[in-house]
Amino acid sequence: QRLVQELESESRMNLKMESDLKAKDDFIRDMRKHLDRLKEVEIALDKSKMSEATLKKEQKALEATLIKLNESLEKESSKNASLEKTLKEREGAITDFKAQLQTTKASEAQLQKDLQSTKASEAALDKTVASLKDDLATQVKTNTELEAKLGAVYEVIANVKVQLE
Repeated sequence: QRLVQELESESRMNLKMESDLKAKDDFIRDMRKHLDRLKEVEIALDKSKMSEATLKKEQKALEATLIKLNESLEKESSKNASLEKTLKEREGAITDFKAQLQTTKASEAQLQKDLQSTKASEAALDKTVASLKDDLATQVKTNTELEAKLGAVYEVIANVKVQLE
C-alpha cells in the first residue's frame, strides 16, 4: 500500500510537474511571441527612425524649396507691381492721346471749314482777277485808243505850230 501511495504521490507530482511544465511551456511560448512581437516593433521602429530621418531630409528640402518659391513670388510680385504701374502710365498716355486725337479731329474739322472758306475766297478772287483782267484789257484798249487820239492831237498841235511859224 505504501507503494501505491508513493505511486499516487509520484503520479500527483508528475501531474503537477506536467502542469507546471505545460504552464512554463505556455509561458515560454507567450514570451517567444512577445519577443517576436518586440523584434517586429524594433524593426518597425528602425524603419520609422529611417523614415523619420528621410522625412526630416525631405522636410528640409521642401523648406528650401518653399524659401526659393517665396523669393520667386516676391520677385514676381515686384514685377507685377512694376507692370501694373507701367500699365497705368500707358492707360494715362492712351487717355491723353485720345484727348489729343479729339482735339486734332476738332482742329481738322475747323481746318476743313477754313479750307472750304479759303476755296470759296479763292474762287471769288479768281472771279475778281478775271474781272480785273477784263477791266485791264478794256483799259489797255481804251489807253491805246486814247494814245492814238493823243498822237493825233500832238500831230495837229505840231501842224498848228508849223503853220503858226
